[in-house]
Amino acid sequence: MPGDHPVGAGGVNDRVLPLVTLLLGIAVVVRTLVAGGGATSIGLLFGVLLAVAGGLRMWVERRRRAL
Repeated sequence: MPGDHPVGAGGVNDRVLPLVTLLLGIAVVVRTLVAGGGATSIGLLFGVLLAVAGGLRMWVERRRRAL
């Protein structure tokens, strides 16, 4: 039933997915740099954006739990 649990119940997805996103972003950055990508490469941009998104999501979840 859709109403069985409250929204934002603090499940595993709130902790795991931001970490996976952060690690995936770091892996994309490393892979791009190893492959010879420069400072203007698309892989570097996407990797940094993924890492920032994961880090910000982790930060928001921590602040939400502290309130």
